Amino acid sequence: MRRFIISLALLSMSAAWAVASAAVPADCWSLRKHGHRGETQACFDGLTRSGDAYTRAEGFRGLEEWEQANEQFRLATKPTNSRAVYKVRWGMLLHERFNNPQAADLFREALAKEPLSRQR
Repeated sequence: MRRFIISLALLSMSAAWAVASAAVPADCWSLRKHGHRGETQACFDGLTRSGDAYTRAEGFRGLEEWEQANEQFRLATKPTNSRAVYKVRWGMLLHERFNNPQAADLFREALAKEPLSRQR
């Protein structure tokens, strides 16, 4: 029983550490996937305070604040040297929010920017 309590405490501490140190959106999405609701909310909330528009966009998306996420994706993809994956992620948001025509446009733009042959 003592071993179980120690394991549970360590698991709780590691989850709290993951939230505190989550510097990338993938960490927050992983927490959500594994059902850590409280930690997920805190993680996405932390992303919204980032200095990077893409990271903020993912944070707002995770919090289901669609307008803010859309605006931050717009800012993240504005520079000509922005990553193609930003358009893909923005397109996924639009697809999830039932805006398939604009989502398809973003997917095409991402492919034009970085063709599949370059991604391998």
